[in-house]
Amino acid sequence: MRLPSYLIILCGAWSVLTGFAADQSDVEIEKTRRRGPGNELPILVSASGISGEALQVLEFDLYVQGFAFTNAEAAQYLISGSNNGSLQARVTDKLQKQTLVSKAYSGASIRRQAHAFADDFVQALGRKPICQTKIAFKNDSGPTSEIYIADFDGHNEQAVTKDNNIVAAPSWAQLIMRRCPARFPDEPPTRTGLVTGEKTRRGHPSQ
Repeated sequence: MRLPSYLIILCGAWSVLTGFAADQSDVEIEKTRRRGPGNELPILVSASGISGEALQVLEFDLYVQGFAFTNAEAAQYLISGSNNGSLQARVTDKLQKQTLVSKAYSGASIRRQAHAFADDFVQALGRKPICQTKIAFKNDSGPTSEIYIADFDGHNEQAVTKDNNIVAAPSWAQLIMRRCPARFPDEPPTRTGLVTGEKTRRGHPSQ
């Protein structure tokens, strides 16, 4: 039996609508997946006028904090400036049409200037900056090891201890580095002040 033409049209329309709804459902599921921890979409930024080491540092600083560099047309945040001994940088929110950061940085290496600018930008977005923080690690040199600190990206490392001893698990504790002997568990651990370099011993490793 041949169906009336209006029923054929209705059936076709229903098929299209249900297919569209299914596609939309798939899109929403994919969006939900992307919003999960570790799957956030990157924040798009562009940079102009900044070059060389300053740009390299800035790209790394922002990349590890969830940003991605693209062209000015696709980016939400536009970074502009110059670097010739000192860094002058500005960030504009293209969507909100407002300036978030506009500042000149000087008096330190170009790396530190770029770190400071990245921190100001991230903080302006209500996030916690990390670019001027430090990391602590031990450096093994044969039978002994020493405590080192460095910028968060591994640059500008410097020794905190130089006493040819054994280091285990350096950690931050109230701006004091704790150095625990690894081979001699009965020996009291030594604390080395990061600023003063003063060494003190505690009563027992468990204290």
